[in-house]
Amino acid sequence: MSFLNPKEYDVNPEQLPSGLVLGNIIWIAILAVILITLLFKFPIQETLEGKVQIFHNGVPLSINAKTNGHLNLYITDQEKIVEDEVIGFYNWKVTQDQIATLEKLAKFDYNNDDPYSSLNLRTLISSVDRQTIPFIQGEISAISTALKIYERAKEQDGFSKFESSQNQRISSIEKNQSINQAVIKSREEQLSVLFDHIASDKELYEKGIMSQRDFELKKRAYEKEAIEIQAGSLSIGEMQENIQDIKSSIELGKYNLLLVELENYKKLHTSLEEYRKAFYVIKEDKEIVAPISGTVFISDILRFTQVVQSGDEILTIKPQNQGQKSLARIVTGPESMGRVNIGDKVMISLDAFPPEQYGVLYASVKATRDIPQNDGYIFDLNLTNDLLTSHKKQLKPLSELTGMGSILINRTNIFQIVKDQILATKTRLEGPNIGELDVSRNN
Repeated sequence: MSFLNPKEYDVNPEQLPSGLVLGNIIWIAILAVILITLLFKFPIQETLEGKVQIFHNGVPLSINAKTNGHLNLYITDQEKIVEDEVIGFYNWKVTQDQIATLEKLAKFDYNNDDPYSSLNLRTLISSVDRQTIPFIQGEISAISTALKIYERAKEQDGFSKFESSQNQRISSIEKNQSINQAVIKSREEQLSVLFDHIASDKELYEKGIMSQRDFELKKRAYEKEAIEIQAGSLSIGEMQENIQDIKSSIELGKYNLLLVELENYKKLHTSLEEYRKAFYVIKEDKEIVAPISGTVFISDILRFTQVVQSGDEILTIKPQNQGQKSLARIVTGPESMGRVNIGDKVMISLDAFPPEQYGVLYASVKATRDIPQNDGYIFDLNLTNDLLTSHKKQLKPLSELTGMGSILINRTNIFQIVKDQILATKTRLEGPNIGELDVSRNN
């Protein structure tokens, strides 16, 4: 046996042969290396589930109202449109030019180093027709208010006047300082002469030529002159300290001004971000987007009234390029973020054609879309054999087929699986970051 039980054989562990202990350690090390290799090196295949839509290019596609309300369409009967084109809005009377202006405002990047940023933003806000945008009226007003406050914070006229007056004080003090220094220098010269005289007088006093009274008088005059010179030197030092205090107050004023400007700069950016989030949420909720390219045929309902009920047919799109393959898309949950690559294999089972009887369709990821749509992420698919199933059955082309799809992805190791699961849970709890949305739609 490789592993011995000391109690079973009544053997003291310390009496075991060292070779057996070493052998056990080697076996444990080998098992650990194998386990680590399995965890880190060998890829683990996993599937991501999602809802699938297939639009057949040869069959007209009907677009139905998703809510009750008034339609504002940008298209006319028999007009040609392209896939992902915004063709109208529910309950929002906004023109294409107005939408373009609102999107410019959503994309606006306020650069503090650009002297024209304030002017450009002010011009953009003034060009928005606020009567047509009741849903984001408050957000646009907040941007306008924040911009005005920030511009006032940047104005330095009041501070410039303060700085100018303080510099004048410094100039006046320096002038007086210069005068005092000249006076002190003159007095120091006089004091030097006086010192020579006192030395001479002291000699005369010691020889008895000068009386004590005259000597004391001259000595007191010398001391008085010395005190005045010392006081003048102290006055110059105080002037210098006063100048430093004034300069410090100017620097402190500049610092406080920058703090106020920075705070209002942050508020301006916050107001722009809040508008951006609100705009994209409303736009996503109310816009009508063409799922395929083709020619539009307006329904009879819209010929007489723009008011629709949920489920009413709005229009029909006759696809173009009818000889091409069907169009397929899969919508996955937030856990797919950053994990699906172009070329990943997909297996599709359709609701109208049970896989047990008809088989499944094979596809691959043709294009990824980084913009979250509604409740997940959209990936465009390339059907390997169009509507020919794994059971070699050619499915009947319908205007739209729905079902479920499984994207096969390779994961690096088990730790990556745990990491991705944590990220997906966090994304599901927090929801998609609407502030990061781009108005463009990537095909």
